[in-house]
Amino acid sequence: MKLKNILISSVALLGFVACEKSEGVSSILPSDNIIRVTAGVAATRAGATSDNLTEFGISVNHNEGLISYAYYNVKATKAGSEWSTSEMMLWKNATNSVLIEAYAPYQEGFDIAGTTTQVSVKTDQNTAENVIASDFLYSSATVTPSADQTKEKINYDKIKKCLNVELDHRFSKLLLTVKLGSEFNATPFGDSKNPITEITVNGTNTTLTLWLSKPSNPAPITPFAGVYTSPTSQTANGVATYEAIIIPQTIASGGLSVSIKIGEKVYEWKSTTEVTFTRGRQHALPLNVGKEVVSAGGMTVGDWTNGIGGDIVTD
Repeated sequence: MKLKNILISSVALLGFVACEKSEGVSSILPSDNIIRVTAGVAATRAGATSDNLTEFGISVNHNEGLISYAYYNVKATKAGSEWSTSEMMLWKNATNSVLIEAYAPYQEGFDIAGTTTQVSVKTDQNTAENVIASDFLYSSATVTPSADQTKEKINYDKIKKCLNVELDHRFSKLLLTVKLGSEFNATPFGDSKNPITEITVNGTNTTLTLWLSKPSNPAPITPFAGVYTSPTSQTANGVATYEAIIIPQTIASGGLSVSIKIGEKVYEWKSTTEVTFTRGRQHALPLNVGKEVVSAGGMTVGDWTNGIGGDIVTD
């Protein structure tokens, strides 16, 4: 009995190593039938990326209802360039189809299929860590190892004999570009510091009930401060950029606002139309701050990977 346990432990340890590197494909599945994983994030510029993704949760459900081959919320962890799982998972065979769901950031006890499961964004996103923690990722696919499914976000690599997981951004990203009037330039000219001391995005819900698409818990969000481009002359304009992860939702006209504090004065912009934040998309909002007014160009929607976009239109 002890020998059997030792052998099982040895096989389990093999389940926590990288995908096989063997040349050629003598069989579709690895010899030990262990499900090994590798993962990344759909091309991105901010929030979670393939470089900073270090853990995610994965669940495997067999379409034939095979409980002995079902795994729930198994934690996958990256060390260096290699991924391992907290529990050994097995393929039944190469022709059996399985529903695989993966998400990040990993949470213990997380029920990916639960109709009451909630995910939230951080209200203070002024650190890179909190932006990443707010960036909920998810992908799913029905995988059959013997089939050709390379176009799926989750697919089986027959050469390396491992499961490829590409996670998608399920929330939205707001990119703020704030152009400052030359009156905010330091006198005498030369101070390159951003004069904005506080900035908040108001009117958005910060919690989402999965699969019901039901946002709740409205709260101000402090965005992440990006690049500040200082003015090149006393009459030129400084430009500051900010980013925040936003729950997908539709906000009524006048419900979305941005508050900007410079010195002792708070400037505020309010939406004049309905605003919809779309899953997996970047929403770019250019703002122009003068001594007495904040004006905005039209909000543009594009790929998550897009940089700063949209012209600033002044009133």
